Amino acid sequence: MRGYTSPPRTGQSFREKKFLESTAKLQYNYTLFYSDTDIANSGAAETTLFSYTIPGKLISGAGESIRYKFVGITPGNANLKNIKIKLGSSTIFQIVSADPALTEWMIQGEIFSGNRSNTIQKTSHLWTADGGVTSYFQYGQYGEDLSQEDTLVLTAQGVASFDVGLSVVKGELLLAP
Repeated sequence: MRGYTSPPRTGQSFREKKFLESTAKLQYNYTLFYSDTDIANSGAAETTLFSYTIPGKLISGAGESIRYKFVGITPGNANLKNIKIKLGSSTIFQIVSADPALTEWMIQGEIFSGNRSNTIQKTSHLWTADGGVTSYFQYGQYGEDLSQEDTLVLTAQGVASFDVGLSVVKGELLLAP
């Protein structure tokens, strides 16, 4: 009687298949924008410190989002400072402060598509200032249509030039699993 030999291995083991299936569901970040060039407001008028055009249908409404971070400084004076983030025609975040102790700040935000037609966006923002001493969280829902091209804008307004400065900007696309 002849001995039995197993056929040559041509596929993946069960464990290898499960590993590959699990990694296929991970979210990977893609950098959309980055800048570490310092810029500040000019005079008492509202000044655009950053602007990014979001291509239409970039987030599909199936769990995808755009995450961004803005890091800035202020001179620590008592002048009124107004910082806004706008998505299209909607102001999706705003902070107004005259606190002279405010010298450094960071805004972390994320835009989620609320449905598959991209007509309702949900946003969340975390404002952290002075090393985490001051924190503020804001959630909102807006009707901007991200199936069309739209713009994400950060503006600042102070009493005098250089009341609000921006140091670092980073934005990422998070794809759905």
